[in-house]
Amino acid sequence: MTLPGAHPRNLSARALLLAALLLSGTASAMTRIPGTYTSYSASTDPISDINTGLVSIDELYDRSGDTYLVFRCASAGNPGLWAYISNKNTLVTQADDDAGLIPAVVMRLGTDTPLPVNADNQTTVSGSNGVLKPQTLGFSTATAQSMVDGLLANKKLVVRITRTSGGQPLTFQFPAAGFTAAWNGINQCRSTGTPASAGSGVTLSRPAPSRSAPSTTGGAPKFTQWNFTACTSQGRLTSALTAGQASVCGFTVNFIPNGAAAISAEFRYELEYVENGVKGKLTLDGVDRWAAGGGGNISAQVFSNRIAFQLPLNVRLRAARRYTAINVIGTIVFDNGGSKRVYEPLTVLQP
Repeated sequence: MTLPGAHPRNLSARALLLAALLLSGTASAMTRIPGTYTSYSASTDPISDINTGLVSIDELYDRSGDTYLVFRCASAGNPGLWAYISNKNTLVTQADDDAGLIPAVVMRLGTDTPLPVNADNQTTVSGSNGVLKPQTLGFSTATAQSMVDGLLANKKLVVRITRTSGGQPLTFQFPAAGFTAAWNGINQCRSTGTPASAGSGVTLSRPAPSRSAPSTTGGAPKFTQWNFTACTSQGRLTSALTAGQASVCGFTVNFIPNGAAAISAEFRYELEYVENGVKGKLTLDGVDRWAAGGGGNISAQVFSNRIAFQLPLNVRLRAARRYTAINVIGTIVFDNGGSKRVYEPLTVLQP
């Protein structure tokens, strides 16, 4: 099915439809954080009360103001964090877009290990008429959230884009100064309302995860996406878990709000391994828990449309047995009696 005004190829995993108005300006005034490169616009949908605010950071060395990074809180009347970089150079050509090609992107937060942004977490951007915006590249919720977390930790964000059409790689630097104030200025993308039944302008389209759908009980909200963001170990940010190193790994669950509030969660684990050339799987006995009222060994940030858990993970480094993945099975319980289960693997790397 093709949405009205959509470019057919943009309905892929890298699809993002954006009205021209949203790229050129906003309905409400921008507020600059004094002495910084950061601005924000706080706004709320007058019907649904959904947070439609944004934060914009100008590139550190572009004095023309043509290069900036934007975080937005909503998409087509539905809450959902996403981000995009816009600049004066072509990032994605029409030929690339037609062929399903996407630039090679690497991002780095502060002195953390540089992380590649895979194709599934990038989005091409077009206007509501389906015309490609070649100077703009979008990023999914998972990548945008990793950027937000780093900027909130006062880490400068550097993004390097290597275009498939050739040319010198483009390196953009976005300072963290002022971001926390701007993020708080838009209420950390929290909303007080529920999604509108229909929207216009920007639409973020991502397919359902390619794994089994979560089980549903009672009135739990619909989960739209769940994934690991990054792991922190020994002061470094990594995209996978490293065996033998105690880590804290971000795990985000996105959902469509229905008025129910998460009150608790528990996480169980499986280990996949190779030993003597034979693959095996081991179910662990331990359980990690989180409770909204306190208690448990998991911390979490709860937003109107997502929960960002911090899971303490540690896989033993063994000579004879090489662990390849840890599978996380989570159950989240809501205050209306509903609950949902999620399942997600995380790659384990050897140091």
